Amino acid sequence: MSLITVLDQVFQLDDPEGEISRIFEDIANLDPVFVLEHVAQALEKAGQPEFAARIRQVEFQKAFAEDVRNKQLQMAAESMSQPGPGPETGAPSATGGGQPRPGQGQPSEGGSGLGLLGM
Repeated sequence: MSLITVLDQVFQLDDPEGEISRIFEDIANLDPVFVLEHVAQALEKAGQPEFAARIRQVEFQKAFAEDVRNKQLQMAAESMSQPGPGPETGAPSATGGGQPRPGQGQPSEGGSGLGLLGM
């Protein structure tokens, strides 16, 4: 199913193409170079043209982009190193808890071990 179909039929938006354009604008606004340009514009409005010029320098932008990239890699590595929820958070049958039912592989009360086979 295409994105336009989902936006149009599932979400019933009046302007799915316009929404896609806004999604791309949002993505572009997350780009480190665009973020820096927004900061530079804000600094100019605040009367700080020297700081705005510094932010627009290529070396500053490269360092900023590299820093963002390193932080993203670090966050990804941290999230991959964290284990998922343990078995204790699962259903009782998944964790071995709860009461066994007959025929669930539990030995019979006779203790012969043949209860596993139903004997």
